[in-house]
Amino acid sequence: MGVVETATLFQATVELLEQSRIEYMTIGGIAAGIWGEPRDTKDADFIVVLSANQVGPLLLRARESGYEIDEQVILMNLQISGVARLLYGGRFADFIVGESPFDTSALSRRQGIKVFERTAWVASPEDLILYKMVAMRDQDIADVRRILIRQNRALDVGYMTSWAAVLSDKIGKPEIASRLEGMLTEYGLGV
Repeated sequence: MGVVETATLFQATVELLEQSRIEYMTIGGIAAGIWGEPRDTKDADFIVVLSANQVGPLLLRARESGYEIDEQVILMNLQISGVARLLYGGRFADFIVGESPFDTSALSRRQGIKVFERTAWVASPEDLILYKMVAMRDQDIADVRRILIRQNRALDVGYMTSWAAVLSDKIGKPEIASRLEGMLTEYGLGV
């Protein structure tokens, strides 16, 4: 199998998660394209609820579905960072285990949206903004700006600022809350 298109990776991964009965939502570049402006992305990122007894069956089903699996590496990464990277057709599907109160809140607010010809669970625009503010890479900030422009008045600013304060404190990065507040003000959404 050569390098697959992002749409193929996404469809295969959603199918894998749904067949495995794993609660999920997509975040990252694909979700940013839904709520902000479409852009090229090479991988598919998901927050997942994954218990220890689901890992083995998931990896077996993934292998049977054409993913390249190094079980030892995946299990080690899950233990160390809570992230599993599965390779499919030369591209990665990243599974980030969602265990925090914020992840629980975000998963309860996810939305079923048609993505690449199939309905899939996608993080709300507010939650996606918060995940991107935590990562705070240049691309993440650009994505947040595009989401703020496109979604503007539809956003729940109180929800975002409240969680930004919690995340800033929990992670020890006060710039999450202050930078988000500045961006909200810049786009006419100041609190």
